Formats: sequence, C-alpha cells, structure tokens
Amino acid sequence: MPGVVLHVLLAWLVIFLPLGGAWCLLWWFDRAAAPSSTDRDRPAK
Repeated sequence: MPGVVLHVLLAWLVIFLPLGGAWCLLWWFDRAAAPSSTDRDRPAK
C-alpha cells in the first residue's frame, strides 16, 4: 500500500510541478513588467 501512495505522489509532482512552475514564471514576469508599464502610462512631472 505505501508504494501506491508513493506512486500517486510522484504522479502529482510530475504533473503539477511543471504547471506550477510555469504559472509562477508567468506571474513573476507579469509582476516584473507591471511597474514599467504603469510608469509609462503615468504623465511625467
């Protein structure tokens, strides 16, 4: 039985780790690009 639990956990890691990593990267890039875009939209003093 413990082997089955291990296999399920491994399957979850293999499936969701890349998805989570890609989502984190997208969120990080979006967050990094946000300040520059808002600075561009803001009128200069």
